[in-house]
Amino acid sequence: MVNVIASKHLGGFVSHVSGTVSKVGMHGQGLAVGSSTLEQFGEPLAVVGSFIFGAMLCGLLAGRDNLHEVHIGRTLYGIALLGNAALLVATVSLAGQEQAIYVAATACGLQNGMCTMHLGAICRTTHVTGFSTDIGTHYGRLLSSMIRSRCRRTLDPHDRLDLFVITAKLRIYHSLGFGFLFGSYAGAWLSFWMNVAGLYVPAGITFFLGVLYLWDRKALQMRQHEVEGKRSLNPKQADEVCALLDRTALLLGELGHQPADGAELPYIRDVLQSLQTSLAERYRADADVNL
Repeated sequence: MVNVIASKHLGGFVSHVSGTVSKVGMHGQGLAVGSSTLEQFGEPLAVVGSFIFGAMLCGLLAGRDNLHEVHIGRTLYGIALLGNAALLVATVSLAGQEQAIYVAATACGLQNGMCTMHLGAICRTTHVTGFSTDIGTHYGRLLSSMIRSRCRRTLDPHDRLDLFVITAKLRIYHSLGFGFLFGSYAGAWLSFWMNVAGLYVPAGITFFLGVLYLWDRKALQMRQHEVEGKRSLNPKQADEVCALLDRTALLLGELGHQPADGAELPYIRDVLQSLQTSLAERYRADADVNL
């Protein structure tokens, strides 16, 4: 929503910086040869700096948070949501002035930084470049797995697990993609109906979510602990897996010192390596899905 409304009424996109950085380079070269002005060079540079400043604000609020864990219940997310709403409201009040696009870019940087802090850089919410790459590579992995298994007719445990992880991630990516596309569509209509004041809608949404989070964060934190408790491994089972991995490594080491003429050694080695790989992929997949 924010990106579409900013594009229509503020003169440029604000939720991603790849194209904006390209503009900085283009106008930098143009400045050197006299085809661009200092203002044309400085405007995209200021948008990029504003986006980075918004992300910096989120990092300032986060402090020493672990970027690889989800910390539901901390005030960071509620405060960041309220700050994002305030910046969007300020953007509307500055409509028609040069500073408006920079404030909007700051809001997007803050939102994107909040998502990075919350999910450990697993996904972004303001642009889809990385998401488009991920969905492409996962469809490639899916096709490769289908070819290897002859369209699922000869699936081994490793391929079955790989298919489960890939399809689970693709469902998430499709949901994210639809959300971004729907937001753009809704933003275009808001721009049509309300002009730049359409930013009040995403501002209201983030404000409501921020207040709701701060009001109910203790309950959310308790819910997270319940879910993590259900996902945690049984200690006995974890010990059995560790012991199995240790024995696998030991046997592989012993096989490496056996005479080369043992016909059964390649087969045993393949079986043990497959077992070790399957176990490693199993728990790596669990970690990815839980995130």
